[in-house]
Amino acid sequence: MTLRGGRGLEVMTPVVKRIRDLLGDTVPIAVEMTPPQDLDEIERFAQAGGDSLMMNLETWDEDIRKDLIPGKSKYCPRDSYLRAFEKAVEVLGKGKVSTCFVMGTEPVDSLKEGVKTVIDYDVIPSPLAGRCFEQFPDYPFLPDTNWRDIMEVFRFTKREMAKKGLASTDEAGCIACGMCDIIGDNE
Repeated sequence: MTLRGGRGLEVMTPVVKRIRDLLGDTVPIAVEMTPPQDLDEIERFAQAGGDSLMMNLETWDEDIRKDLIPGKSKYCPRDSYLRAFEKAVEVLGKGKVSTCFVMGTEPVDSLKEGVKTVIDYDVIPSPLAGRCFEQFPDYPFLPDTNWRDIMEVFRFTKREMAKKGLASTDEAGCIACGMCDIIGDNE
């Protein structure tokens, strides 16, 4: 298979098509990925029967992204996410694209700026509490978020989504599952 700049989406699209061929529309299909370089991959994914995409920014602050997720920061800069969000919402529809932010990686004000920005793109933000990575000695992230900050971010996210009339219509993926995210519970 020749990779076309889909960062793996071109590998998943035939799988999505095969699932659709076998099961029809009986099961919703979501894929988590980094933004493709070739945004037409999103259209091919949708044409194959994909329902929703998750593209996780994780951290909004550019300097923190460089330190915490250097490879992702270098090869998938924040603006590539915003372009992919715009295309994915255009193709899949409002409420079918989501992103997560890991709380504790950056100041609350920066996180809220990221949440507000993705909501403006009609993307469902999913702020999640960070966790330790014990298996990686000297990993640069130690979660440092108190419950008041978490609740502030959740309430802010809920208010901003309501202002925009944004609600998840996704029946697959993280938002639909809701196990580690309370945004869906608050809609």
